[in-house]
Amino acid sequence: MSNWCKEKLSNFVKYVQWEQVAVEEQSFYSRSWYQRFVRIIDYTNRDEPPRYIPYTGTKSLVGRDDIVMIRYWSQTAWKAVRWIPWVIANNMFRINIDKNREWKKIDKDFLFHYLSSKSIFDYLHKGWGSSTMPAISFNLMNDLWVCFPEDIEEQHKIAKILSTIDDKIELNNKINSELEAMAKELYEYWFVQFDFPDEKGKPYKSSGWKMVWNEELKRDIPEGWTCWIIGDLFSSQAGYAFKSSGWTDEGHPVLTIKAISEDGSVDMKEAAHIEQYDGSLGKYTVHNWNMIFAMSWNTIGKVGIISSAIKNVLINQRVLIIKTETSSIAYAYFILRDEKIQNLIAQLGANSAQPNISEESLRSIKISIPSSGLLEKYNKMCHSYFEKIINNRIENQELSELRDFLLPMLMNGQVTVK
Repeated sequence: MSNWCKEKLSNFVKYVQWEQVAVEEQSFYSRSWYQRFVRIIDYTNRDEPPRYIPYTGTKSLVGRDDIVMIRYWSQTAWKAVRWIPWVIANNMFRINIDKNREWKKIDKDFLFHYLSSKSIFDYLHKGWGSSTMPAISFNLMNDLWVCFPEDIEEQHKIAKILSTIDDKIELNNKINSELEAMAKELYEYWFVQFDFPDEKGKPYKSSGWKMVWNEELKRDIPEGWTCWIIGDLFSSQAGYAFKSSGWTDEGHPVLTIKAISEDGSVDMKEAAHIEQYDGSLGKYTVHNWNMIFAMSWNTIGKVGIISSAIKNVLINQRVLIIKTETSSIAYAYFILRDEKIQNLIAQLGANSAQPNISEESLRSIKISIPSSGLLEKYNKMCHSYFEKIINNRIENQELSELRDFLLPMLMNGQVTVK
């Protein structure tokens, strides 16, 4: 093993931060003279439509392998991110390594993983100060000590191990996005545009089949469809009102609304904890293939699916457990994430001082329902997609745990590579 060095980050990096771009200057449409404008939400929500701005030069351009730090409080604040190229917003900054440094050089991938470690996150978290908008300062970054092998080849080897794990996680995420997009597209064709296959396999509405007015829904629906309330699709259970004073750093996990990710996964790293659990709160425990629904704050309406890797975990207040048959989860998932339903949830939640929807209000939302045969056909077609998505999420959780286990030991020389 080569000798290890310890230097301040300011000795070998510079920072590049872009200026603020007003919302009215951003566009959902790309043109030949436009650039992709990368915001924090692009790193937290893979389904977020990209934004574009007129060409501004190359100062704030980032490549797929550049190191970007999130400055301000968000789901990814104080963390190093990468993979999305183009122009970054002003609440992030790019880290440039001094390429002219001729001694004790540092590998970009090695530095990315070093800055991704929990110890660095904790350092930045504690040092952000007392401002109303928690943020990383450049002085805080400059004072950060970096430990690294003097041998650049050893840095390459360490980074390759961690990057291989990250690449597999990224591949699984890409596969999941494509699978969900396929299931969503079919949902929209059949249940939003009403172009489900008729008896001859042709699209119903586009083929001129009869649409009838439904007085309860106040719109046309296909002949033979009926009006239900969304609560007819599932049973539900609101979470337990744990006291925040009882949270601990370790112990029995409790899912809060922060744990529900934009892509429908559930992030156990965002779970809170209670010190002891005697088993008396069984009805507040989530199980494999349950869904959880965020009932308040800026997360209102988010839906996550519980995998078999999440066991014996409780839910907090403002989170709703949604239980449906495993074979029927595809339709229930997409009806909850349907754009019209999400808009209605937001409207119903806006009636209180902070966004909040009750279990009763959610269950009372009216929807149109086709014959059981069409629902069964859709769920059957999409079930294998969801099984693959869940299995990929389980694998990603295991890979993340492996990476987080190896990361500190590789970064301090406890584990060596050959």
